This record gives sequence, structure tokens and C-alpha cells, in this order.
Amino acid sequence: MTVPGPPNPLAPPPAPPGHSSRPVRPRSLAPPRAPEAARPYGFPIVAVLAPILGSVVIWAITRSPFALVFALLGPLVAIASVADARIQSRRLARRESARFGRDLAATRVALRRLQSDEREQLLRAEPGAIGLRVRPIHDPERWRLAAATGVPVRLGLGRAASTGHLDGDSTARVAGEDPVQSALDQLHEEASTVDGAPIVADARLGIGVCGPRTLADAVARGILVQLGDRLPPPSTVFALGGAAERGWMESLPHRSVAEFRAGSPEESASRSPAAEATVVGWRCDGQDGVVAVAARMEGLPVECRVVVQVGAGRSARVIRAPDGAGLGLLPVALAAEFVSTEQARDLARFLAASAAVLGRQPPVSETSAQDFQSLSLPDAPSAFPGSLACVFARAEDGGDAVEVDLTLHGPHAIVGGTTGSGKSELLVSWVLAIARVHPPSAVNFLLVDFKGGASFAPIRALPHVVGLVTDLDERTAQRAMLSLRAELRFREKVIAAAGARSIDDPGVDLPRLVIMVDEFAALASDYPHLHELFADLAARGRSLGLHLVLCTQRPAGAIRDAVLANATLRLSLRVNNRADSVAVLGTAQAAELSGDTPGRAWISIGGDSARLVRVARATEEDVRRVIEMHPVSAGSIRRPWCDDLPRSVSLSSLSSRGSGSGESETGIVFALVDLPGEQRQDVARFEPSQSGSLLVIGAQGSGKSELLQTLAAASGVEMLPALPDEAWDAVEVSLSRLRSGLAGPRLLLVDDLDALVGRFPDEYRSAFIDRLGELARDGSAVGLQLGLAVRRIPPALHTLVALCDDRVILRLGSREDHLMAGGTTSGFVGDAPPGSGEWRGSRIQVARRSARAGSSTARSVSRIAPFDLSGHTTVVVVTTRMIEFSRRLRAIDPPVGEVCTLSAPGRVTASPGALAIGDAQLPRVIVGDPDGWQSNWALLSTLRADALVLVDRCSVNEFRAISGQRTLPPPIRSGADHCWALDPDGSVLRMRAPSA
Repeated sequence: MTVPGPPNPLAPPPAPPGHSSRPVRPRSLAPPRAPEAARPYGFPIVAVLAPILGSVVIWAITRSPFALVFALLGPLVAIASVADARIQSRRLARRESARFGRDLAATRVALRRLQSDEREQLLRAEPGAIGLRVRPIHDPERWRLAAATGVPVRLGLGRAASTGHLDGDSTARVAGEDPVQSALDQLHEEASTVDGAPIVADARLGIGVCGPRTLADAVARGILVQLGDRLPPPSTVFALGGAAERGWMESLPHRSVAEFRAGSPEESASRSPAAEATVVGWRCDGQDGVVAVAARMEGLPVECRVVVQVGAGRSARVIRAPDGAGLGLLPVALAAEFVSTEQARDLARFLAASAAVLGRQPPVSETSAQDFQSLSLPDAPSAFPGSLACVFARAEDGGDAVEVDLTLHGPHAIVGGTTGSGKSELLVSWVLAIARVHPPSAVNFLLVDFKGGASFAPIRALPHVVGLVTDLDERTAQRAMLSLRAELRFREKVIAAAGARSIDDPGVDLPRLVIMVDEFAALASDYPHLHELFADLAARGRSLGLHLVLCTQRPAGAIRDAVLANATLRLSLRVNNRADSVAVLGTAQAAELSGDTPGRAWISIGGDSARLVRVARATEEDVRRVIEMHPVSAGSIRRPWCDDLPRSVSLSSLSSRGSGSGESETGIVFALVDLPGEQRQDVARFEPSQSGSLLVIGAQGSGKSELLQTLAAASGVEMLPALPDEAWDAVEVSLSRLRSGLAGPRLLLVDDLDALVGRFPDEYRSAFIDRLGELARDGSAVGLQLGLAVRRIPPALHTLVALCDDRVILRLGSREDHLMAGGTTSGFVGDAPPGSGEWRGSRIQVARRSARAGSSTARSVSRIAPFDLSGHTTVVVVTTRMIEFSRRLRAIDPPVGEVCTLSAPGRVTASPGALAIGDAQLPRVIVGDPDGWQSNWALLSTLRADALVLVDRCSVNEFRAISGQRTLPPPIRSGADHCWALDPDGSVLRMRAPSA
């Protein structure tokens, strides 16, 4: 529409098909005209002065008094003229304002009428999911849209840019801030947008919906229904991720497959958040896109370039869109359209009926050939021992079932195929076809999915599946290699024990193990050391009953000759280039397959000519039927692959494996250890007498304190206190036992040793470490070992750490720290849970004590004597707080005899208020500071022979100077109101200072 007014500065988006703007020109919106008399000139002084001056001149010439009368009439006429002009100006302003208001209202009414027409045209062009029934079932224009020109879908209703504008300029009509100018600006703004219009995006950009899953699923369901109405069934394929929306989408007239991987292989392999998203992909005439749903935007795959965030009610916002998408400035608010599953199924059936009426259905052969239930079972049991014959495909030419026997035609198979060709669908159908013919006692499956685990999700519940490995990291790759090598050794032992040469000989009761690997090229590229393992499996697999099915997008160069030489069964779906086809089949036939028909594959057995087949698609109902065919009890199937360690283990669950107390003759139970090389998980036990001292190193929150608490629950284990003075005393007690040859605890635990050492004063640190070193070196003589836990190993502890013969390495900050602590390369796990670590080259999960057991506290052995002067006639006090200490001495009960102060060399002065010296029952106390006593060295030497010496608030050097001893006194922790008490016999202990 075109309405006279200011021009719209924003370029309008292209009008939808069939929509055109109709120019309409209502009356001009000119602002009120300001009359001349209303101009701000002020009072006309000249008009008043001119008659006065003229009259004066005439009077001067004529001397007539009438001239002076005219001088008085001039101002009166001028004032009357000005008043009349202002009255007329106000009347004109009121008329102009009323005229402008009427024109403004009429223009706004015309504008709303034109915007309503435009909104109706836009809604008819983009009716959304619910409105697609507006077009009749036999509408010949349905599915005429070419995907190459764009695939528009409605995201919701919101404010969109209008295709019309107001003529004229919205600025410079009235100078300054003015209500008229504001009204014009508001009208121009109203004309530039249309409320309640469809917000449209091109589905080829990839659309993601995030928010509460129920609401987000309903919005995505509406988008998918619109795609069914836009894309022609004969040339469109929907790819359903897992079981996403499969129930109602199977009612659409379009074809669907089970696998979806959009974008390049590198993007698909690197997309980690997509595992939490529900993804539906589509492909039509060389164009493709995705519709994905996730709880958060970060969970959507990278192919979603347009993201809609759903909120409460119908509120939603477009929060991400590429430039040029036509959505304007982000975020774009809109009202979402919700479609329930029943509504979607009803609309899908409507489209299917329309396709039947218009003759736009896919060819019958393309749909019926993918029905898994229509496939027959193998004609007769194979005479070949251990046969794995099955049917999972039909011949493309005659539609006959194609029988494949991995044992007879293999023993190993190579499967090639690019993104969207149906690789995962083929593997699922193959596994299900074998499982419905052969019981779990005859064949097991180990599934390896390097694409997040979604490929094999439909068949995880099969009783035949003994393991699923997804997205290997270095540690898991090492674990897989050890488990599979252990499986080789196990099968060799079983076959040898039966006196046989292979699994096919009589007397051997082993199920065949089929190892299916999806995206083998990515696995082998990241972990090249696995090539050797797979070459070994391929070489010895036939006799041991091991079969490999290796699937990859890039067969050329990804699979080495050692594996290819033993893989005589080859299948190739569509590949991107001739080299990949030649690598699998020896011909370029697979590169010529159409991308619009996923599931078609060439199969070659033993180098024979390839045969074109179509793989059947297995549904969830097919999987359920096969599971019901083979009921098995839990634990009846031997698993060659153990699941990874749990993130939490209780001590009671481990104790049940040993003695009931959690302790056995072979040591203290403290963790669950993973032994993939032995295909089992066992209880980890620590025996101090055999293993020596233990070092536990781990970062904050790694679980090292919990490990020590678990060890402390056993008998004969003591925990060192965390306070430095109490820890010093506990070590002194242990050293005295050691030097006396007395047996004590078998394990002494020290938590956060590096922090404990740091809390000691400088003079005590090295001495404390030396004392622990003596216990570590010589403690075995009395059956004592140490258990030390640290966050890091400072240089001062290197010598002590070297005396620890065993160590547990829990989570550390980096791989370098893990290696420096003595760990292995594969043992580092950056996001390991608390208690997860490495012990003796194996992974462990430390057991946690129950909450009812409580925490083990260290037994305090601190030797702090109460303040007691009884038995001493003379007490020497060396303190840096003479006045305070003297005041406390006078206030104690029982009292002291006399409190004297060392005031000058050789002079002792009694304090005021002291008791009589003659009272010999009470001790005499002489108080002085360190400098005073050192100045009276002779007096101090005389008194020290028989007196008790108290050293208060002095340094270690001052104590040594006063006592004449070189040994360290027991430490006093910071803030404690303690002092050193030196007996005449030379013994030193800590004593509480007199109470304040």
C-alpha cells in the first residue's frame, strides 16, 4: 500500500506469491498552518512611535493642538490592531488543529484497513500447519514448489515489516519537539509494520527449537507438517533420528529412513551436543535441511542456523538466524503454533490422501522393499557349522530375499556408505535379522558406535547385545583393546581345553561374537594403535568365532590390507567418489547410486560380481518381537565386555564380596578396580605390611579425604590430627614406640600433608618431615606404614614421597600433572568423578562409607599440661607480656607466694600486693622479658638448676638461648594461649598459660 506520508527507511521484504500492494492515497496529512499574525514578533513599537513623532512634527510647524490629539490616537489604533490579529490567529490555530486531527484519524483508519488486507493476504500465502486444510485435497497447486527456490515455513505470528509505506518525510515538518511531529512519527512507525503476520524462514537453513521439551516438540511438529505440505513426496526423504516423531510421520506420503547425519562427516563426528537433541532431516531434489529439538540451544546440532526459543504460554522468540534470512533485527518475538501428535497424524493422513488423489506417491517398490516383516527367514539351516545365515535385504531387480551368512561368506565384512545412504539402518537390520534366527547362546553382539551411540539405540535392549561402546576417548580405547585381547585369550583357552582346533569342532560351547563398528575410519584415525588389534582379530577371528563388521564413510585408505584380506563380504551403499566404491567392491558402481533412494546397496561375496539389493528397514515393533522371541534371565549370558566403573560405589557393596567387616586377610577393602585385561571388576585391597607406605595424590574435590576415611574404618588404622601441634605430638608418640620396639597401629594416615606442613612454623617444617621420614623408613620394624594424601608434591616432600612404595592417583588438573605424579597416559580423565583414579595401572572407584557410619576423626594425643606450679619453690617466667602475665599470676587460685619482676641487672623487685616472702608453702615467681634474663645470665643459670622455667610468647631462638638446649620444643600453634615449661631435668612440655 502507498499512503501519503514519510517514506519508510527500511527496505521491504519481497511479497509472498500472489500478493501485491495496492496503492491508496488518503487526504494529505499537512500539519496545522501557523498564521502570520501568530509569529513571535512581540508588540509593534514602530507602529506606536511613528504617529507620535509625525504629530509632534505637525504641531511644531502649525502650533495646532489638534496635532497632539492625533498623537494620542496612534497608539490606540496600533494596540487594537495587534489584539485583533492575535484573536484571529487563535481561531485559525484551533481550526487547523481540528482539521489535522480529523485527517490523522482518517489516515489511521485507512492504514489499519489496508494492513488488515495485507495481513489476510500473508496468512493465505503462509497458512501454517493447522491452516493447510484450507486448500482442498485435490488442489493441483500442492507440491508445485521447487525446493531449489526456497522452502518457506511459518515459525509463528509476529510483527513483520510491511510492504507499504507513507508518502512524504516524517522529519523536518515542524521544528523542535512538537506533539504534531510526534503524531506523524508514530503514524510512520505504525505504517512500517504489520502485527499478527506470519514470520517465515527458509527450511533449508536448518531450524532448531529449544525450550521445554513438550512445547518445543509441539512447535517442531507444526514445522514438519508444513514441510510435508511443501515438499513433493516422490522426491523427498525424511530421516528420523532414532524414534523421533516416527509414529505420526510414517502417515505422511513421503519416504523415511532411520539414519540422519547432516553436513560433512567432519561436522557430524565433532558434534557432541547433538546426542541430547531430537533430529529429523529431509532431502529433496538436491536440497536438504534439518528440524531439531533440544532443551537448550547448545544441545542443537550445528546445522540449525535458525533457532526458535519457546517460552511460557504461546510466547516464543527467534534468537538466531543468519544475515539475509529476512527476519530482521534479532530477537524476533512471535506467537508460536502448537500441534499435538494427534493433530499431526490427522494432517499427515490428509496429505497422504491428497497424494493419492493427485498421484504424487513414491513408487510402490521403494516402500514395500523396506518392510522388514515382509522378509522371509532363511530357506533351510546351513550345513556350515555355526552358521549366521539371515535375510535383511531384497534383490533390486526381482524383489527376492537375499540371504547373507557372515560365517560362510565372511568371516568379516566391510560396509561403505556416505552420509544419509542408510549405513546405520543397514547395521540395525543386519543385527536384528541374525537375532531373530539365532538365540543369544549362539551369537552375541558387541556394538561400537563412534557417532554418539544413536545408531544402535534401537537394538540396545536385545539379549544378544553384550556391550555398547560410544565415542571412545584414549582411556576407553585402551580399555577396549585390553578387553578384546582378553577375549582372544579366553577363547583360545576354552578351545584348547576341549582338545579342539577351532570353534567349529565338537565339544566347544562358545557363542560367536560379532563386533560391529560404525564409523571405523574416525575411530582408527584418532587411535591408530587399534589397527594392530583389528588386524589380529581379523587374522584369528575365523577359528575363534570372532567376526568384524566395519562400517565407514571413507573406505579408501581407512581400512588396512591386513583387515581387507580377511574381509571377503563387501557391501557398499552410495559413496561420494569412485575411489571409495573401488576400495569396497573393486568397481565404481556404488558411486553411481542415487542419493534420493537410501537403502540401496551393492553386495559382493568373495570377489564375485556385485548384486544390487535394497535393505529392509526395521522398526521398534520389529525389535520388540525379536526380544520376545528370546527370553533370557539376567546374568545367563556371559559378557566379554564390562561396563565402565560406576560413578559411586558404597563400601557395603564391596564388603559383601569379601568378609562382612569390609576387611579380609589380604588387606583393607577400599575401592572397586577395573581389570579389562581380565574381563572383570574386582575389589581393591591395600595390605600395608606387603605394599608399604601409600601415597594418595589428587586435586581439591577428587576424593582423597574420602579414601583415607574408608581406610580409617579398618582396625589398626589411625588418622593423624590436622592441627600442627597435635600432629607433632602424635608423630612423637609413634616415634617413641618405634624406638622402643613397641607395636602400634599398622597404618598411620595423614590427610592434606602438604597443607599440614605449610601450617607449621618455619623452624618445624623440615623437622616434622624428617620425623615422618623416619617412620616411613623404619616403621616396618614394628609393623607401621604411612598413608599420605597430598594435593601436590612440593620440593620439601620429595624425599618423603620417594619412600612410598604404592600410590593412588586421583583426578588432577592436567595431563602433565597426572604424568608427573606417576600416572599413565591413558589414565588421565579430566572430568573424573570424586573417588575415580588410577592404582597400579588400573582404574579404580573409591568406595564411600555410609552416612550412618560417620567420619573417622583423628585421636588427639596432644600433651598440654594445665597451669600448675605446685611442687616448685621457684618459678622463672620468660615472657614478652610481663604486665599481663603478672596480673594473671596474682589472680590465680591457688595463689602464688610472691610475684617479682626482674627490673635491673641482679635486682629482683617484688610486685605490689605480693604475699609475704616468708610463706614457704607457696612458690616464688620471678617474671622478666627475654632481654632482661639474658642480661642476668648468671642469675638465670643459678635459678634454672632448681626452678621451673616458663617461656611464654617467645621465639624458638629465644627459648634455645634461655634453656641452653639445641633441640626443638614442641610447637605451639598460632593463637593458642600456651607456653613452654622447662623442668630442671631438661624435659620440655606445653603448658596452658594462667587464665586471663
